[in-house]
Amino acid sequence: MVKRVFHVLFWLIIFMVWQQLVYFYISNPVNRMLFTSFDVTLIALTAYLLYYWVAPRFLHGKNKVPFWAGTLLTILIGASLSGLTMLLFLHRGLVPIHFDFYWNYRFMVNNRLLIAVVGAGTGLVAFLATSYLRSQKRIAQSEKEAIAAELNYLKAQINPHFLFNSINSIYVQIDQNAEAAKDSLAIFSDMLRYQLYECSSERVPLQDEIDYIRNYIHLQQLRKDERYKIDFKLPPHVDGAMVAPFLLLPLVENMFKHVSHWSDRANFIEGSLLVENGRLHFKGVNSKNGTTHAGHEYQVGYAGAAQAFPPAQTRGGHPQMTQREGIGLPNVKRRLELLYPGEHILQTQDCPETYTVNLEVAL
Repeated sequence: MVKRVFHVLFWLIIFMVWQQLVYFYISNPVNRMLFTSFDVTLIALTAYLLYYWVAPRFLHGKNKVPFWAGTLLTILIGASLSGLTMLLFLHRGLVPIHFDFYWNYRFMVNNRLLIAVVGAGTGLVAFLATSYLRSQKRIAQSEKEAIAAELNYLKAQINPHFLFNSINSIYVQIDQNAEAAKDSLAIFSDMLRYQLYECSSERVPLQDEIDYIRNYIHLQQLRKDERYKIDFKLPPHVDGAMVAPFLLLPLVENMFKHVSHWSDRANFIEGSLLVENGRLHFKGVNSKNGTTHAGHEYQVGYAGAAQAFPPAQTRGGHPQMTQREGIGLPNVKRRLELLYPGEHILQTQDCPETYTVNLEVAL
């Protein structure tokens, strides 16, 4: 229905413009409208014939001869029908036209052919334009589906890590405290339910993600003894904010995975999450063993600011892979590029005994 209304409005506009631009020299308004009707009808006829019949069948083939032959035939058919109609109306006096300008039948034939060419050109341009828009829409849809597939793959990578670590934590707890293990299993069940059924959309409530991370931290604390200081500052309640699911989990998971295991001093994992002025701010710091890329810092998706990339240490002429480059961080980087292009800042700093990650995302 909307398409038909658009077509009617389009031809009404063409009619109004045509009579003012082409037949401005005809003083009689009735004559001007009648000649405009003949012209616009011919343009519409040839345009629709080429758009719906000739172009779809012959334009995209390797051999263009049928297309040009069909176009020529369309022009001749349209011009002939319009010319015969005009002759019938004028010769029989079916319309009250009184010429106050020079006109003859040869002029009419040439005029009908020219108008038919205009109509065919209109139909061809319209067909090419709509074909281009459709192709762009298909390309955009394909890209969207490819991005969605990649995002699902990236999100699926998180699942095995979560399952393995959580089950292992509960397994260790069973021998220590069976009652506490039951509570942990209930938490694990809620987390698994959320992961399977409640986070399939592109955005989820940030509050749900915070609750999920809080439960994850609880399960991970079960595996750590008094040598580990774990301190996360998470807001108790966040209203309305939405975020991509499992965007922060790999960062938190990496902190537990790569925390130090010193026996002569405290090992620590510290994190904070803040929502301010429509932006999410996450910071995580953990102690770590060894010295890898001291002082190395890199940024991803930093919009509107210069990026500094100090040279990484190398071994044998090749960049040395940091212990962090597993699935977690590359996963987060790629998802940020796809979901928050130009709207995020990700900074990591790998120092001799600490590892720091800062993430800022526009919600």
